[in-house]
Amino acid sequence: MGTPSQSPGEEQRWVLLVPGDQTSHLMWRLENGNLFVRSQPRVTVVLIGTNDLTAAAYTNGDLLSSTGAAQGIASRALDLLRFLRDNSPESQVILMSILPRGLDTDSGRAVWPNPYTMSISFVNAALAQMSSQDSKVHFLNCTSLLLPDGQMHPNLMPDGLHPSAAGMDLIARSLSPLIDQLMAQ
Repeated sequence: MGTPSQSPGEEQRWVLLVPGDQTSHLMWRLENGNLFVRSQPRVTVVLIGTNDLTAAAYTNGDLLSSTGAAQGIASRALDLLRFLRDNSPESQVILMSILPRGLDTDSGRAVWPNPYTMSISFVNAALAQMSSQDSKVHFLNCTSLLLPDGQMHPNLMPDGLHPSAAGMDLIARSLSPLIDQLMAQ
């Protein structure tokens, strides 16, 4: 759902969060009317892909099958990025990494590495490569913030998927300076 976020004297900022969203869902919405056309955003932040891994795992009945889906996820993300750049050429795009995820169903603990690790690493490497080819695309990898010692911590990723308030604060502290820098350009 879109919600405006604006302080007095500040440009209007919109946040669109859709739980369970996949890359193809976002692309469909953008192609079918959810793209700003009158006024291009100065900065667009894209965080997408982890739910594509979930869908691949459940569709094939095996978490490890998500590794094979990583190439398709990266390809769809590239299509999405091209669409954004073609339709909003003046906008800066912050392309965020897929966040670390994983839950050991036996213990109920968030664990890293896990069966998603290879797929996430593959997609994040592809996203970083995509961003290096366009000066208006900036890759932000938050993996090391959420895995400070290479392990998942309940205070940052309690369910192995969603960052806690402390985890979101780390992401925001990493994202905010880049947004401020790009907005000032």
